[in-house]
Amino acid sequence: ECSTCHAPDMVRSFGRSREEWQEVVNAMIDQGAKLSEEQIPILVDYLVKNWGLESEKPKQAAPQAVLRTLNIRVVAAHSPVK
Repeated sequence: ECSTCHAPDMVRSFGRSREEWQEVVNAMIDQGAKLSEEQIPILVDYLVKNWGLESEKPKQAAPQAVLRTLNIRVVAAHSPVK
């Protein structure tokens, strides 16, 4: 769960490119975040779609159901995905 180690506002503070989000996710894994290899690209996609640079955002955000299916918990708005 991302919000275990940091406040949700750290994610929402500014947009990042896909490459930057990948680096952030890799750094969090290095610091102990538990993600499987198959969860990593899904989490990066979610972050880019919701908090990416405007030029990289698609018109529709990633459905949280996808993250739930893979049991990835991230903070969207003010509440964690359950």
